[in-house]
Amino acid sequence: METSGNHSDEPGFCRESLEEFVSVMGEARASEWLDALAERLSSAFEDRNGDPSEIRNMAHSTVSRAGTLGFMELANRCAKLEQAITRRRNYVEELEDVRDEARRVMNVLSRLRVDLKREMRPDDD
Repeated sequence: METSGNHSDEPGFCRESLEEFVSVMGEARASEWLDALAERLSSAFEDRNGDPSEIRNMAHSTVSRAGTLGFMELANRCAKLEQAITRRRNYVEELEDVRDEARRVMNVLSRLRVDLKREMRPDDD
């Protein structure tokens, strides 16, 4: 996957993980996963009506998708949030950490999605 922007210097992002996913699953599937992660993050860690089980489930389901796509810091922060809730600890700090990282990842995702869609366009030659 060649991208116009260099996203490999993004903290918490492992470009090689995304490239491996693209090589195995293809650009179209990778694009779907990036879109799904962006959609999930756009509102995933809002208040959720203060329901810790909903927040824990969202964190749990985000860990694998984020990790698979190379967003290791987001996966780690979601895992910590999930653990804090499971252990019935106060999770306010972990939730804020996830929200901060989710905002950063959204910025990276928007650039990656544009780059990937550009690559998927057929050549006009």
